[in-house]
Amino acid sequence: MVKKKTVKKAKKKVVEKKAKKVPKKVPKKVVKKVSAKTQSKKRVVSMSRPTETLAIVALVLNILLPGVGSLIGGKTKEGMWQLILAILSVPLMIFGVGFLVYLIALVWGIVTGAQMIKESN
Repeated sequence: MVKKKTVKKAKKKVVEKKAKKVPKKVPKKVVKKVSAKTQSKKRVVSMSRPTETLAIVALVLNILLPGVGSLIGGKTKEGMWQLILAILSVPLMIFGVGFLVYLIALVWGIVTGAQMIKESN
């Protein structure tokens, strides 16, 4: 009889320890902070849409010098890469490869400008 009672008590202690490890509910403050962060991200996305005039100016600038219009239009990452390709193509023109590289940067810039115009509507 004594052994059965001690075994039951030991099992209860193990069950109680496991129950303590279960995480509690997330506090309400954390949920509010997460939702506030999500809302602020949504606001930033909606504000980054270019106006139609800015998109047209960006397209014209991308035709003149690839990347500049994309930078002005708010597409910084694409604009930097387009500008780097355009600048690197100048010394590469000695070897004949630069014309192709500049053409790639130019077409990419025109496509980016057209996408900005489409996004503005």
